[in-house]
Amino acid sequence: MLAVNIGPWSWLLSVVIVGILVNLSAIYIKSYSDKVLSRVSVWYKMRTETQKRERLSRIEKLAQDPHGQILQGLAINEIQLSSLKFVIYSVMFILFAILTHQIIPDEISVNSATTWLVRIILFMAGTSLIVSANGTLKYYNETDILEKARESSIKQSSATSNSTEGATPEKPEP
Repeated sequence: MLAVNIGPWSWLLSVVIVGILVNLSAIYIKSYSDKVLSRVSVWYKMRTETQKRERLSRIEKLAQDPHGQILQGLAINEIQLSSLKFVIYSVMFILFAILTHQIIPDEISVNSATTWLVRIILFMAGTSLIVSANGTLKYYNETDILEKARESSIKQSSATSNSTEGATPEKPEP
């Protein structure tokens, strides 16, 4: 017969008690996490609605103001140039990291100053790419707002021209 020694009784009892405590604490943790996640959900919904209202307000204001549309176009160009500038920075940082690693031999250790310099430069390149991506996203959002404002102003101008064409001019009385 094969004798199986599971372990001391105190160990088995502690496993059962810990299991019960984990199950009981999971109930409270779940209710707390549900409250926190519902608050986050409500906050996110309100933030999204506020952003939609602000966006529609900007579109309406730009549709009424042709000079504002020109300024919006200039702001879009500035965003695009800034994004391009950070792409150039990141390429420059990557090339600098490659050149630094090739010029200065790194024969001493893995944690030498050259290796840390290359890591810092590559981190700066990655940060520049992230800033560039953020600028590109902002560029597309602002361009979309400008296009919607222009469409809205075209619709408004065509509606006013159609209403004046259909009206008969008053004839002066002799």
